[in-house]
Amino acid sequence: NQEDWGKTISVYSPIMYNNHMEKEQKKTLITFLYLLLFYLACKFLPFEKIPGPNCVAPLLQALVLLGILIFVLREEKKCQIPRKEGAQNPFLSFPLFLVCFSNLLYLLCFQIAPSKTVDVPLFLSETLVTFFSITIEELLFRSLLFPFFQSLIQGKHSDELSILVSSACFSLMHAINFIGNAPPSVLMQMGYTLFLGVVLASITLYHKRGIYLAISFHFFFNFINSDLINALFSYQINLNYVLFNLTFGVLALLYLFFLYHRHQKGNENVTGHRN
Repeated sequence: NQEDWGKTISVYSPIMYNNHMEKEQKKTLITFLYLLLFYLACKFLPFEKIPGPNCVAPLLQALVLLGILIFVLREEKKCQIPRKEGAQNPFLSFPLFLVCFSNLLYLLCFQIAPSKTVDVPLFLSETLVTFFSITIEELLFRSLLFPFFQSLIQGKHSDELSILVSSACFSLMHAINFIGNAPPSVLMQMGYTLFLGVVLASITLYHKRGIYLAISFHFFFNFINSDLINALFSYQINLNYVLFNLTFGVLALLYLFFLYHRHQKGNENVTGHRN
């Protein structure tokens, strides 16, 4: 009868839900891994050996990355793992964007003038490479891997642990740069990408559709602190440079703690209303 059917559903629904979640977790992890390998393989393609003007190689690389991005978008939509979103005003994260200008502010404070002539076609081509690369990375790490860890890690601090673990994975991805680069510079890159991963995952969690804000932050961080600066300036990484950027990092983490506190308070209020 209907009563017995209702009891059967109530008993098996949690089991069916858990089985469904396990399948989605496996699907999401497998999707992340093969898309990441596909993306990293692109970095080993010999674009620099292509003859022609300087802008040809990065332009072709940008076209390849665009194809990968379209493929990643299609595969990402197939993953149905739940994604948590906050409700904080996106404008609250705008002070964090000051970190994107840390290198530029350092050069201005120490009165280091531009010393290079910009190759505009090359600069625009490399900007396209930056945009497509960071969009792919955000979809992989913040739209796939971060929700995967959120569903996998249980407990009161699951979100915080998910932020740290996914950020560590994001940092480790950059270990690929040990191939052909000086170890000290790669280790420094892995350090600041760990910090960057925490910021990006937090932005994704604290705001509705925060992935778009994370993509914007990541793009401006790479574009201003790397592409634009390297196209215009010649400078050395010294103690002043490290301390200046560390100061910005500490201030950003303090502000991130403020956003975290607001997020936690908002969750407590929602739980209180439900009860």
